[in-house]
Amino acid sequence: VHMTRADQLVQQAMALQRQGRLQEAAQLYQQALLADPKHVEALHLMGVVFLQSGQPQAAAPLLEKAVSLRPDFADAHANLGAALRRLGRSTDALTSFDRAIRLNGQLVEAHVGYANALFEAGRNEDALKRFDAALALAPAHAFAHCNRGAVLQVLKRPVEALDAFDLAIRNAPQMAEAHANRGNALRELGRFDEAIAACDRATELRPGYAAALAYRGFALLESDRILEALSSFDAALRANRNDARAWSGRGRALAAMGQPQQALDSYDAALALLPSDARTQFYRAVVLHVLRRYEEAWAAVDRALALDATLKGAHHLRANILESQGKREEALENCRKEFELYPDADYTLGYYIAAKLTQCDWSDYELLIATLCERTAAGKRAALPFGLLLVCDSGALQRTCAETYAATATSLLLGSGPLRGSQSEKIRIGYFSSDFGNHPVTHLMAGLFAAHDRERFEVIAYALGENRDEYTDLVRSGVDRFVDCRGTPSHDTAAKARADGLDVAVDLNGHTMGSETGIFLSRVAPVQLSYIGYLGTLGAPFMDYLIVDPVVAPPSNRAFFSEKLITLPWYQCNDTSEKPMANAPGRAHYGLSEQAFVFGSFNNMFKLTPGMFAGWLRILRRTPGSVLWMYVAEPAARQRLRDTATSQGVDAERIVFANRVSRGEHLARQRHVDLMLDTYPYNGGATTSIAIRAGVPVLTRAGEAFASRMGASLLVAANASDLIANTAEEYEEKAVQFALLDGKSSEAARSITQAHTTKLYDPEAFARHFERGLEIAVERARAGLPPEDILVN
Repeated sequence: VHMTRADQLVQQAMALQRQGRLQEAAQLYQQALLADPKHVEALHLMGVVFLQSGQPQAAAPLLEKAVSLRPDFADAHANLGAALRRLGRSTDALTSFDRAIRLNGQLVEAHVGYANALFEAGRNEDALKRFDAALALAPAHAFAHCNRGAVLQVLKRPVEALDAFDLAIRNAPQMAEAHANRGNALRELGRFDEAIAACDRATELRPGYAAALAYRGFALLESDRILEALSSFDAALRANRNDARAWSGRGRALAAMGQPQQALDSYDAALALLPSDARTQFYRAVVLHVLRRYEEAWAAVDRALALDATLKGAHHLRANILESQGKREEALENCRKEFELYPDADYTLGYYIAAKLTQCDWSDYELLIATLCERTAAGKRAALPFGLLLVCDSGALQRTCAETYAATATSLLLGSGPLRGSQSEKIRIGYFSSDFGNHPVTHLMAGLFAAHDRERFEVIAYALGENRDEYTDLVRSGVDRFVDCRGTPSHDTAAKARADGLDVAVDLNGHTMGSETGIFLSRVAPVQLSYIGYLGTLGAPFMDYLIVDPVVAPPSNRAFFSEKLITLPWYQCNDTSEKPMANAPGRAHYGLSEQAFVFGSFNNMFKLTPGMFAGWLRILRRTPGSVLWMYVAEPAARQRLRDTATSQGVDAERIVFANRVSRGEHLARQRHVDLMLDTYPYNGGATTSIAIRAGVPVLTRAGEAFASRMGASLLVAANASDLIANTAEEYEEKAVQFALLDGKSSEAARSITQAHTTKLYDPEAFARHFERGLEIAVERARAGLPPEDILVN
């Protein structure tokens, strides 16, 4: 066979190319093309050299010319597809791979390249089929196994993805990509330690491998090793500043550390690189919401949903934003959407039920509550602890729920060494709350702050929330030092508190909105205790004590609490500094008849259950001429209550709705109520205190759990135990008899009229009992003794 000069040069170049001497091979291919510009093999192989050298822009024209000269050249079509794919010309690449396979279905690399291009185009199922075709031809093709696993991960099939990565490693043990991807699959399966080990193996094989470091960061993040995760993301970014995943993960770590502004900066960096990342858009919306930049948060979550309408958590975030704007009916619709999309996701069921309660939407109530309790008992994250208090009266189940939730708390790992306390004769108390403002916690606690014995105690308030009003000033005037932690990252607040040398840290939030659990997990005082914000156990090993009394926590209920108990003679401190208006407008002003017997309820409507309301309607049916006066703000909720009343045989006009008024008027208008009806299973606290102080009898139903015994605690302290019922039937009967037999002349009612002069409304007396409990706890801590139950008489 006659060989031309160009043929000879191509043969020599091919030998050099096989040896990896690409630059020398390229020079010979160039000489061959000078001798014969239409030499197809030279054009093709010169293009391959450029591909191997990472220059697809130089390869593509050569390969395009090769296939134009020989349209049936399958290998050239396949390599052209590879060049076009690297140039981002996905549609053209798919066409080239398709032609290559049509010409020669045995070209494994054409199948692999085609599958990769389909994957990049978002055609995941098609990509999976093409990888399967490639592996049918070459079962040991490691890259095909590895990339097939990546497709399976996107399709949310992590178990199969893990198998694919294992096959890739079996055939190519040194393939760093397979080890890194294997780590990511293990992370998705919750096997975090194995995931971290797989990523570490990837970085051993390829030091500074950004993707592996990022995947490692996510595994650390999801196993609550936040500082290590941040370090891993930072290492990934040192290796590759353009790794959008690492920027996004870094943002998540910073957000978990209570640094929302720094997190936002990282999310912005991630989205500058990858604007189409719906999940990062969502995380950005979350921190904007935390920063109370609601309009921006709304825009960000809408962008996230435009990219992925089924994005997990996005509809719930929209609900939170709407809730903060007072748009509760729209918030409920978003909670419903989230529940329909992810009925088994963490806390979604609880959020949905809570949103329905705020609107008195009781459709499917019994089924939803049964499901909630079943999942909680199984240790699943079905509801936040506060949400369970609203609908469940099982102390054991509430403890399970709290412990499940507390186990997710993230330590800030301050590493500041052991706590020494104040090292002075005075005990230094730190009160932590997001509610130092016009909020029930401040309404109740302000008197205690001022009543502390300054000879024996120093009092510091750490304000975590945004509330800033005259009630904030009341707190400020009652403490020795007021520390404004608004906008301060949790770890900075914790470090500041540790530096202050606290002897006692009092969490006034517990598992409620605005809490910063990480502060206490980090340990800011030798003695840490929970009081008044959350009515139940926190289920957290970092909380030493819980303040109780013999009514909210009788000895028979001891197992419901993980903390040691400081038992005081009565539980709730009640401030008396606020004065109601001297006189509220008359009954007619509020739509109440002068002759009607008025049952009242000013509790938040999320405390009202369908069973409770049905009982109230039965009471109305048995007491002619009576009305029920309720505080319900939402028009939709009001209409649902009217409709329910009508359906159960009660004229809707007998339900009278109270509007929002000034606090002074609210305190005064209580006197128009003949009998307040407490809610169950979550009793009123501040609302009951206000009513008793106004001389209004309150009927409560006592249950098993702390939150359902709060009303009983207040009534026992007010010497009005006759107003405590233990069953639904007894509750209804007592209400009816009170209305029909002029209950205001009863001994219990007479006790209520005098209650404002009792110990219940004596902050000084309460302070002495409270302080004695703290002194004993501090004495034990200073002596190196563990916490123990404390009884204060």
